[in-house]
Amino acid sequence: MTTFRPLFRRAMTLVTALIAIAVSCAASAAPQVEIPRECAKPGAATCAPDKRVVKRLCQRKSQDAALRMFKPGTPWKRLYIRDNIETRYSGSRYAKRQALRTAEQVLVLVDRAQSKGGMTVSGYGNYDVLRFNGHCTTVMASDLFQFRPTVPDFAPIRWTRLKSKTRKALLKSKGITWRAGIRKNICKSYGKRSLECEGARLDLARLVAERLHKGQAIPILKFIP
Repeated sequence: MTTFRPLFRRAMTLVTALIAIAVSCAASAAPQVEIPRECAKPGAATCAPDKRVVKRLCQRKSQDAALRMFKPGTPWKRLYIRDNIETRYSGSRYAKRQALRTAEQVLVLVDRAQSKGGMTVSGYGNYDVLRFNGHCTTVMASDLFQFRPTVPDFAPIRWTRLKSKTRKALLKSKGITWRAGIRKNICKSYGKRSLECEGARLDLARLVAERLHKGQAIPILKFIP
């Protein structure tokens, strides 16, 4: 019995590793999906990507795709969080709750806030939205407003998870270089899960969004990473 337990644990570890490899291979074999640049339905009340793109975006949680969709000039509808809230993405039963801050900018992926007859239903319905950090979540219409605040907020990004060519382009801004260095030092000193680290990520996200808004160039990506 003493010998059996270690062998059983090793076998289970091997099975788990094989399953993880199989899942990874299946994901990489999935057909590539282009980062959208046009509305799925031209002339629709809300400009949003098609369902296939939304599914891919919300599965991949790609910050690189999100940064390119948030760039000025893209056609997606921008909305803003009215008050601090916690939400989760209704498209996945395993989705974790997310904390969204007042004035955070989000992009509309799915608009369910209108009735079938085309009438807008105030305070009812919900939106699936994309955050600046690449995560999707579902938000009630009553938790959103459409007018850009003086200083919009943005979901904190994981700097080290951006593609190297994206980081390299952003680091051409001295301000981003400085802010990225501060984030690194704070997260190293206080821990990656600390409030201080979260605040440093948020400050960096705000600056990246500001620089993108002012024309900071980043490489074009064709497909959702």
